[in-house]
Formats: sequence, structure tokens, C-alpha cells
Amino acid sequence: MMFYIPDYPNDTATVFIKDNDPPPPTETVWVDDTVPAGAWTGADGGDSWNWVSESPPPFIGTVAHQSARAPGIHCHYFAEATETLMVNPGDTLFTYVYLDSANPPREVMLEWFDGTSWAHAAYWGENLIPWGTDGTASQRPMGALPTAGQWVRLEVPASAVALEGSTLSGMNFVVYGGQATWDFSGKTSQ
Repeated sequence: MMFYIPDYPNDTATVFIKDNDPPPPTETVWVDDTVPAGAWTGADGGDSWNWVSESPPPFIGTVAHQSARAPGIHCHYFAEATETLMVNPGDTLFTYVYLDSANPPREVMLEWFDGTSWAHAAYWGENLIPWGTDGTASQRPMGALPTAGQWVRLEVPASAVALEGSTLSGMNFVVYGGQATWDFSGKTSQ
């Protein structure tokens, strides 16, 4: 919605609203500088929760979490957060990622836990992580890997991973080969 207040000295209360513009989107940050309250953390495939303040510097905040440099599938995750994220119809889930340009992964995947299942995942790059059924909400292809050596925003419509109307309590950051750094995750709503 666009607001216009005329520049008339005696008409400052007049506001014209252009109805055909959608309202500006709003962001809800869920992961930044720490996992959500109440969550426990874990890691597999030689990965760990490694919080870094440089190489690369965080996209926003003071630290980002970095995967290990490892072959094959490796991931770190959190679950059972008491600080949950409610996903409404039309929401878009997002995360910022920085792929190591000297050791880029072949695939990155994000998974979300809705309290009962991790079968809500999206991936970029090759289809090498055999979790879910390709082309469904459990393994939604989102295109090529983002450009390495810079922060890139990954976005997934919540409807593409069957999460509209869900309350999220966990998230998994998965890499196939190479190394990635993750920062600033949440949702955008209209």
C-alpha cells in the first residue's frame, strides 16, 4: 500500500491510499547469532555447530554458523525449540548462505521440522542427498547452487514444502561435500 500526504500546509491530515499495491512484506527472524530458545542441537557426518565471526564475516549480527569442510553428506540441526515459528499461508521461508569458493559443496539442503516430521526439504544443486522423494515437499528442487564467495538469500515458498499452517520447532542445514556458512533464517510474510 502506498501512502501519499500532500504538501499543503492546511491539509496535513489527508492521506491517499493506492489500493492495488500489496502491503510491504515483513520478516520474522528465527535464527541469528544463536538457535531459538529451548532447542537442543545436533550434527552428523563430521559436522558440528561452529559459530564464526570471520572467514566469512556474518551477513548480519555478530556470528554465523559454519559447516565442517567434509566429503559426502554432513549437517547440523536443532529441534524442539520452545521459541517456535508459525508459518502462515503465503509465507516464504529464507536463509542466507555463503558457499566456500575454494571448497564449494555440490548440494545444499534445508529441512524444517513441524513437530512430527522432517519431510519438508528444499535443495539447490545436484540431487545427491537421498532424503525424501525428489519433486515433492520432502525434497523440493529449487535450482542451481548459488554463487560461491558471497552471501546469497535462499527462499522457499512454504507451500512448496507443505508447511503452510505449521508451527516449526526445528531446522537442518545440510551440505554434500565442501563447506557452507549459514546465517539469518526466518520467514517473510505479506
